[in-house]
Amino acid sequence: MKATNDHVSNAKVDAPLSGRSISLWAGLILVSGFPRILGAFLLPNAFGDAYTYLEYIEAMRSKMAEGTFAITDLFGFWLPMYQFICAAASLLFGHVFYVAKLVSALCGVGACLLVYQISLRLTDHRPLSLLAFALAALSPLHILYSSSSLTDIPHGFLVMACLYFALEKRWKTAAVFAASAGFMRVETWMLIELL
Repeated sequence: MKATNDHVSNAKVDAPLSGRSISLWAGLILVSGFPRILGAFLLPNAFGDAYTYLEYIEAMRSKMAEGTFAITDLFGFWLPMYQFICAAASLLFGHVFYVAKLVSALCGVGACLLVYQISLRLTDHRPLSLLAFALAALSPLHILYSSSSLTDIPHGFLVMACLYFALEKRWKTAAVFAASAGFMRVETWMLIELL
């Protein structure tokens, strides 16, 4: 009898996403994504630092387009991961200003989804996890920062992804996210030591 129950529980884990699960994730993406994507186009940058990031991104993008980009171009006052990602994406899509804001907005959506997933993993209580998600997804401050060309939200997303994979005991993936965050903001360097 026990073997049958184990077999049934394993079948549930291996089953493809149900319609209800797909609807839930689509709803979470819509609730967190709509204000952030809209904010990326309509809201101003939260701080003046964003415009300095945009200057770095534009200079990096120009060097990439001219074929003169070198590893030494990654050296600057700020760590280069965010600027590099935005510069590479703006090569494909143009509009450095909007690409930088959309990268931050998409990372904000990812951070909200990770809040839900980590909360569910820690508590195994869906209503509480949805409440934690709603607090992050509908926070005006989080929406403003997610709509700005700043490293705060992308860095937070990478740190939360590191936490999620550490909880799943997928240490190599967690270390990759920690290292990526460490190339974005110096605060993350202590995470590498912990992992």
